[in-house]
Amino acid sequence: MIHNRIKKNFDGLTPAQKKAAHYIRNNIVESSSLTAKEIGERCGCSEPTIHRLAKVLGYANYLEMSKSIKEVAFEKRVMRRFNNLVTSNDSRQESWLNEHFAGEVDNLNETMMLLNKAKIAEAVNMILNSKRIYFAGWRAGLGVTSYMSYVLNYLLGNSKLIPQGEAAEYSNYFTEHDLLIVAGFPRYCKTTLKVCEKVKEKNSKILCLTDSEISPFYVIADLAFIAKTKTKGMIDSYVAPLSIAHLIINEVAYQKPEFVRTNINSMEQSLKSFDLEYNWK
Repeated sequence: MIHNRIKKNFDGLTPAQKKAAHYIRNNIVESSSLTAKEIGERCGCSEPTIHRLAKVLGYANYLEMSKSIKEVAFEKRVMRRFNNLVTSNDSRQESWLNEHFAGEVDNLNETMMLLNKAKIAEAVNMILNSKRIYFAGWRAGLGVTSYMSYVLNYLLGNSKLIPQGEAAEYSNYFTEHDLLIVAGFPRYCKTTLKVCEKVKEKNSKILCLTDSEISPFYVIADLAFIAKTKTKGMIDSYVAPLSIAHLIINEVAYQKPEFVRTNINSMEQSLKSFDLEYNWK
């Protein structure tokens, strides 16, 4: 565990390395999503200092140390946040309601700053040029993938959420004409990542929504969107990832209006035949 390694080696570190080690130890959650350069900037050290620190602590490289940081950061993360929430003196102040929505707005603003029209256009082209579109991302990620797969299938008729229990079977039949859209957020589901690795072998394209540039999904994807999920609560916020999904869906409809209009009319007729709508009487 990185805490033990820092404690064991601390006296032998250089002043700059001690500064970096102290920062990582006291900001373990934040450090888990930062690059070596970003950690150096936060603690006033150079990027090479962070890489040398990793070596001194017994890691092969910074990537290996980063994995160790993540293990500590994500261990019992929800319970730790819950304890912080119920014991915080600030959580029940009169401003708690405003602070909650202000935090969501911050996530949206920070996410918006990472987007551009060209990237959205590229995502839309990937979707419209794919024969079949599959979605992977379960547990909390279902809030994104279930919504996006349903709406895109409603508009295009070729989208499906992979059942988690059938990930291996679905992965086997991907082709170079198919697209996989992934929601990959901490704790970074191994099953989802395995699906990405398998479909990559089939030369299929991967579009992902994730939380940082050092996410394992960011590295493997052909196109990646970073969405901020910070929260003062015990569960990550998925408002920003959902907003990106909504943005992409709207742009798909805008780029292919006649095709989408035909599909919507057909779908509405199908829904009417099932008599699913509530009758206001």
